[in-house]
Amino acid sequence: MQLDVRGNLILDGLTATSVDLRGAQISGFLGLDGAILTDPYGTTLAGGALTVGQGMSCGHGFTSKGMIALYGARVAQGLSFTGATLENAAGWALDAQGMHVGKYLFLGSSIGKPEGFNADGGLRLIDVRVDGFMCCWGAHIKPHTEFDVAIAGRGLIVTGNLMLNEGFAADGAVYLTNTQVGEEIDLEGAILSNPQGYALRAERLTVGDSVLCTKGFTAQGAVSLADSKIGGRLDFTGARLHEPAANTLDLRGMTARTLITRAAAPPDKIDLRLASVIVLDDDPATWPARVLLRGFTYESMEHDRSVSVTTRLGWLEKDAEGYIPQPYEQLVSTYRRAGQEEADRKVALAKRRRQRQVLNPPAKIWNWLLYLTIGYGYRTWQAGLWLLGLTLAGAAVFAHAYPAGMIATSRHPMPFNAPIYALDVLLPIINLGQQDSWQPAGIVLGVYWALIILGWALTSALVAGLTGIIKQD
Repeated sequence: MQLDVRGNLILDGLTATSVDLRGAQISGFLGLDGAILTDPYGTTLAGGALTVGQGMSCGHGFTSKGMIALYGARVAQGLSFTGATLENAAGWALDAQGMHVGKYLFLGSSIGKPEGFNADGGLRLIDVRVDGFMCCWGAHIKPHTEFDVAIAGRGLIVTGNLMLNEGFAADGAVYLTNTQVGEEIDLEGAILSNPQGYALRAERLTVGDSVLCTKGFTAQGAVSLADSKIGGRLDFTGARLHEPAANTLDLRGMTARTLITRAAAPPDKIDLRLASVIVLDDDPATWPARVLLRGFTYESMEHDRSVSVTTRLGWLEKDAEGYIPQPYEQLVSTYRRAGQEEADRKVALAKRRRQRQVLNPPAKIWNWLLYLTIGYGYRTWQAGLWLLGLTLAGAAVFAHAYPAGMIATSRHPMPFNAPIYALDVLLPIINLGQQDSWQPAGIVLGVYWALIILGWALTSALVAGLTGIIKQD
């Protein structure tokens, strides 16, 4: 028969092997403060499908040596483990799958009650719903020796704030995949340690406001917020993400209003592929050794005028995938929106220079030609300098060759004019009459054909630059 209590059930200070409240209905308050329950390889508090009409408190010296099972429990007005110590040598210290709590869930200190919370065995909070806030101030959570998971929070829903700060520490992975938080996640100063795997795995996380991994937040292990949706800012100011040395911050597919990556100790690599933010706020001094930028989009860069274009291009060159056009195009469009036209041109030129690294030999030659003649279409005036230089050089050669080295090709040739003859040879689409009247001989013939080839190449590059073709991929 299931227990039915019309009022409060107070078991404060109880010492027992276990308490069985499976399916119990308690209309009032359930108190277990200071209780000591000991069943090292069993269940100390069996509360599956328990319903509590008001609040529930297992704190202020509450001790459990064994598993607390609250899967499917319903606590209407808040659940507190402030000052509790949980230990389970056989598995989870707290298994609360599917639990539904109103107003608050304290797994740590509360205002005016800095008693902390200790759990040796890990917390299973899969599909838990808290209609309010969840606070883990001062909590210290260790996984069971067979696992590496301190908190298994897949599918966790917290309609208010999720506070994992104020001395929060986890000696195993914190899993928040598919978690939904209505307001803010605060990890300020938190220490997460799982060097051989994930310190924080929060893929497909949805947060209404910001995620703060700031002011000494430390992750010894990988951090992933891939495919997460963050309504405010994702902030790593002052974070320490460098252990182990080859650590990765995975932000693939993440969206946020602002991304701040000013870590005190950056990871080896940040993966930003397909991520999208409105504002990117970073600092060259905190850039990682490697980045992955394919598909990463942003509308503006905070304090960007303090970072030179040359320095920003160095950021693109850190891309571990090598040359990819899109990151350059993204930077060009960002500078253009900011009205920084000179920076826009510099990035566009750098893009084409770096593209040369991945081209086949003929394409590399064409790339070099476009760079030297018209600056990839951004400095078409260079073509005029080349034309002037080649005309002067050709005129000098032909003037020296005339008359012995220049043969008239008609009975009444035009009077020979060396500069005009050189220009006529160089410009394939214009006929100035000199070529029709005179033909070079001997060694001068080689110069003649060289100018014809250079003229065609120069004209082709100029047409490509003027039409804008060369500015396209």
